[in-house]
Amino acid sequence: MRFYIDQFGKPYILQDNQSHLALPHWEEITYERWELVYKKGKPNNSTASKTAEAIIDRLNQIDHESIRPLRAVVLNRASEEDYQKLEALDNERTNLVEELGRLL
Repeated sequence: MRFYIDQFGKPYILQDNQSHLALPHWEEITYERWELVYKKGKPNNSTASKTAEAIIDRLNQIDHESIRPLRAVVLNRASEEDYQKLEALDNERTNLVEELGRLL
């Protein structure tokens, strides 16, 4: 695993085979530093913390679920279902990001 931090101090983790997905403004950091940054950004309230973790997990799932319909769009083979799936996922993502912002 590789650990990153962006210019705003937000931590990220990528698998070794996903390192090409790191954005240019991300800085690769050690696990120890990542852990400190991650813990610092976690809500103190345990209920809020669990909710935030659940939201982050779902956001990661949304990214994963978007891969196939996006591939179809890029290859110009997308069906109406692919576009509908992407729109639904994007709407859900927007709502989750807003909720996460209220928690943090």
